[in-house]
Amino acid sequence: MSVYDSYLRARAAAEGRALPRASRRHRHLAEAPLVVCAYKLAGDPASPLAIMYGTDRSVPTLRVAPEPRNRTIRFGLLNPFAIDLLDYLAGYPADAEGALVAGAPQLIVPNVSTCQFLEVLGRSLRHPGRTGAIPPTTVQAGRHLAWFAQQSEHPGQALMLPITETLAAHWITGQSDYEDASLPALLGWIAPSPGFTPAQAAATAEGGPTAGPASDPQWDKTVLAPLIDAFNDARSRAEDVRTVAGLSGPITRAIDEALTTAWAATWTALDLLAALPEAAHVPDRRARDERAWAGWARRVSADDLRLANRLSDRAAVTLLAERERDTELVEAQETADDPLRFAALEVDGRGLRGVVSYAEPDRRLVPPGRRNRVARPLVQLSLGHQQTRFRPGDTLYWTERFGQVQIVLLEATLDSVTFEVVSGTNRRQGIALPLPTTLSATVWLTALNPTAGPFKPLHDQRDVWTHRPPATPDTSVNDINSDTPPPPISSPAA
Repeated sequence: MSVYDSYLRARAAAEGRALPRASRRHRHLAEAPLVVCAYKLAGDPASPLAIMYGTDRSVPTLRVAPEPRNRTIRFGLLNPFAIDLLDYLAGYPADAEGALVAGAPQLIVPNVSTCQFLEVLGRSLRHPGRTGAIPPTTVQAGRHLAWFAQQSEHPGQALMLPITETLAAHWITGQSDYEDASLPALLGWIAPSPGFTPAQAAATAEGGPTAGPASDPQWDKTVLAPLIDAFNDARSRAEDVRTVAGLSGPITRAIDEALTTAWAATWTALDLLAALPEAAHVPDRRARDERAWAGWARRVSADDLRLANRLSDRAAVTLLAERERDTELVEAQETADDPLRFAALEVDGRGLRGVVSYAEPDRRLVPPGRRNRVARPLVQLSLGHQQTRFRPGDTLYWTERFGQVQIVLLEATLDSVTFEVVSGTNRRQGIALPLPTTLSATVWLTALNPTAGPFKPLHDQRDVWTHRPPATPDTSVNDINSDTPPPPISSPAA
């Protein structure tokens, strides 16, 4: 957490209200996302007790497995859900060349725990097994669930959005990050019910149903467990659809009441996010999501699809490098799009804001090592009360034409800085593009690099050096008095 975030949290706790952390919405929201809320059986990571889902808040679909420990009853929930999920995804097809026809889908879940549950569930379903007992549609849906859950960890993505994490990125409350993981409590701070203070609304919400996938232990003990026991006694080990449907009414009504709270809270959170204006770089990140979906849709439809349960060393390093690169890129983009995000950067010493007090827009010189004169506009910024942490020679970027205008600091004092523009000065079709040289204009500069560079190259060896296992396990005793002579040291291969 940054210094600015710590200040906002302390202020939110003192004032008893949530404070905006962003003035723009930095995630894409689809017109008709698929909202998924789920409960799982306690102690079993891949046994769904109920799933409520749909694209219309007024008409959710509820699937219930009154005894998810029974395989037949469990797949009585999973198979119809899988068919409905594939029907939704079929609305976003790709053509024969992999180009998208109708954009990319979007799954909305209440919290990060639901993302993790759906990934575990998808992994348990995406292999048909030797007997082929799992229907092909359920296998395909499992592959999609695991992929969407993995995409939810990518910086800036909007293919699967956990609502608590997205809300916390736009508002900050007076409670801890752990408490913000509860969707009802988080909404209590951001949009309290009439007659309640935010703290009262959050405390009241904590006593109600959870947003899943884990349910309240007290509710499990006093409500759910007796109903499951009564269901099992009544069915006498019967597994047919008619018997299960006829006896599952009490469990269905209890779960419906509990999950409806999470369903309504998720849609309320979507309304809060939709009310914010969309940030300028959101379409760029959505284009990345569409490319990822097009590639996955083309791959998952192949007949010889193979999915590894564990990444290889090289794939893991490449994935890590990609996410590190995109983390820096998303931070830079959000800073350029949002005044509040830029304020946090200023406090951290990675942003600079000032008013142009002097400028030489037509300045030209011959850089060292070159022969021709090039444009190098000179600008002086008045910082007012701000004291910069940057030093001469530092490279910064102008946020208005982000990634195109690069500047180098020449001089820095307590109340002003002087810099020259080193890129972005060329004309385009004979027209001069904007530069930070207008007198009395406010200029925002950041040290964040807004360009996504290539991955760091890996060497040609098969194993990544950071993950290379030893050739033979070393079981010798570390004893300098050992009578056993040490093995000879082999020279490295040429």
